[in-house]
Amino acid sequence: MKIGRRMKSLRKKKGLTLEELSKKCGLSKSFLSQVEREQTLPSVYSCKKIADGLGYHIISLFSDEELDEKEQSISQKNPYNNSVKVVEKNKRKIMIFPDSKTVYELLSPNLRRKIEFLYTKAEPGSTSGPKPAFHEGEECGIVLKGSMEFEVDGNKYLLEEGDSIYFPSSLPHRWKVIGNSCAETVWAITPPSF
Repeated sequence: MKIGRRMKSLRKKKGLTLEELSKKCGLSKSFLSQVEREQTLPSVYSCKKIADGLGYHIISLFSDEELDEKEQSISQKNPYNNSVKVVEKNKRKIMIFPDSKTVYELLSPNLRRKIEFLYTKAEPGSTSGPKPAFHEGEECGIVLKGSMEFEVDGNKYLLEEGDSIYFPSSLPHRWKVIGNSCAETVWAITPPSF
């Protein structure tokens, strides 16, 4: 599904105009219009801001699965309803952002529980984006293959295969792949924020 078409569908479902969404997400009305008309591709950072402005998780821009307020409240009241889920390897939800060299695969069945579990594969030179991210919660990740540099709250950490990192998500954070090999990681994030 195309991001622009999906964004427009979610915006209309929420009853928002482009101007109202612009105020909520801090991106210009003209930029949002170009995204909806598939004239420009939003960065990971812009996708996150758009999803936040719409009141959805970012995965909603890449999937038909939606998490509206009613579903969220049901999940929060009874988080163990249908508590055992299996995600088959070939049925994972996959996100590939425009102009990105990173593939994100959701290992948890959805974002309706208390934890998000992600697998990423990033090509050499890949980064999480030009600006650090920050949000509520906690993150813990392990590098399965390759080398990555993480910057958390202005401090840099080099992680090799088998190294892991934990940090409060409220600290500004970003990453980049180091060297000529792909990097593969697995992440646990709570509460789900992607």
